[in-house]
Amino acid sequence: ANANLGTIFNDQGRLEEAEIYLRKAIKLDPDNGQYHLNLSHLLLKCKRFKEGWLEYAWRFTVKNAKALMLNTTKKEWSLDKKGRVLLWAEQGIGDELMFLSLVPDLLEKVDSLIIKTDIRLIPLLERTYGSRIQLRNKIEIVDESEYDYHLPMGSLPRYFRSSLKSFEEAKEFKLEVDQEKTNRLRSKLLDQTAKKIVGISWDTINQLNDSSILLEEFILGLYTPGIRFVCLQYGEVGEQIKYIREKHNIDICEVEEIDKFNDLDGLAALISACDEVVTIENLNIFLANAVGINTNIVLSKRSWWLFGIDEKQNYWFPFFQLFRQSSFGDWKEPLEQIKNKFII
Repeated sequence: ANANLGTIFNDQGRLEEAEIYLRKAIKLDPDNGQYHLNLSHLLLKCKRFKEGWLEYAWRFTVKNAKALMLNTTKKEWSLDKKGRVLLWAEQGIGDELMFLSLVPDLLEKVDSLIIKTDIRLIPLLERTYGSRIQLRNKIEIVDESEYDYHLPMGSLPRYFRSSLKSFEEAKEFKLEVDQEKTNRLRSKLLDQTAKKIVGISWDTINQLNDSSILLEEFILGLYTPGIRFVCLQYGEVGEQIKYIREKHNIDICEVEEIDKFNDLDGLAALISACDEVVTIENLNIFLANAVGINTNIVLSKRSWWLFGIDEKQNYWFPFFQLFRQSSFGDWKEPLEQIKNKFII
């Protein structure tokens, strides 16, 4: 009951009360990893990073998380070590991109680095880092003779992001896209009527934060003449796009040569061909930032801890601009704010 109250108060933005009840739940059940993880999210939302990352370490104790752990006899890396390090992905691909942004800091602290990551990210990382990093598919088993220490990606911030100042001093992270493909896609998308190319995505399979928006509401809230809207949304969305075109005479360009789920290298090139991106909370926010494209994020009242409380910019990712719901379920205001940016 205390844990549930903590979640409810957190959703309502009543963070001091949320913390009180989450700590009560932990006092009653101190080994419950989910309660600690919930507390970590609240602390991180409040930018209390040191304690937040310590609580975040409980993530491996929650249901099904042990299956994600690396089976190794090697010790975990820490700042007082160098050596050959295996950095391994433990969560979804959006989380991987978020934590991979700390790799430039890590590279200075180790002798060599192997990264186990989603196979879809390997072409981008290979182009960016070349021989400085060895890359392996996250499902591949890396022999222990190849590394001295290991580190789960989600533990990187504990060492490198303990304060707001550490974010300000962070080394730049930017992925190199296939520039030839980007240039070709941009030349196809631009025409005499399009003054700006804006990539859009409006849906996610993760429904925890109530962040998905119906395409009709999304595009009607954003539509501005003179903008070429480009679909960045993965999945079977052709019928949705056709419906919008037939009912509202609004064209959303779908680049069918790019498999937006499996070909993330191609998706990154498409994003890089855009002037800006408008998206909900999904993979595209991290991919757009990683290739240096201004990203307008439409946030629900229950947005993720990364986006803080009420700020309009993001301390972690410099290309993010945040537009928030003022009441649950009402997308009109944040979409209108973005639309006003686009009026030409």
